[in-house]
Amino acid sequence: MKLLFLDVDGVLNNLDVLSRCRSSDPLGDEHLRLLKTLVAATDCQIVLSSTWRLFPESRGSLKVAFEEHGIPVWISTTPDLGTRRGDEILHWLRINVTVPVVAVGIDDDEDIDIGDNHGLPVKFKPLKTDFDHGLTPAIVQEAVDWFHCTHKGEQNGQGD
Repeated sequence: MKLLFLDVDGVLNNLDVLSRCRSSDPLGDEHLRLLKTLVAATDCQIVLSSTWRLFPESRGSLKVAFEEHGIPVWISTTPDLGTRRGDEILHWLRINVTVPVVAVGIDDDEDIDIGDNHGLPVKFKPLKTDFDHGLTPAIVQEAVDWFHCTHKGEQNGQGD
């Protein structure tokens, strides 16, 4: 199983998008196209880890944008524990993972790493964007490479 833990602000938008957009939930078309490329290239499923998950209007806007861009809607959201995002991701994994998982977390913050000592059958790679650019082709390629190389090693019984 391949999972993408996805933040929105600073990933699916950036400062330029925010300065040009009058919407309360601004998203960048190029960022959404890059997300579609990542999902299509890896067949990963999205778990929404963004604070957007907490607000029905924001989730609704995001769902519409995903549908307009042909991106499968997220399968779940991480819980709101009031702690660092990595703790929320790890909590979600502990409740939901029963099979080996290869996962990527994409966020503009540095608090998404879950560490290596979690005892779960999970290979996790945190990838950091920055608010000036959001999701970039280089980050998409890094995620694709992680999913393909790690998943291939798992299938061959090698791990990474």
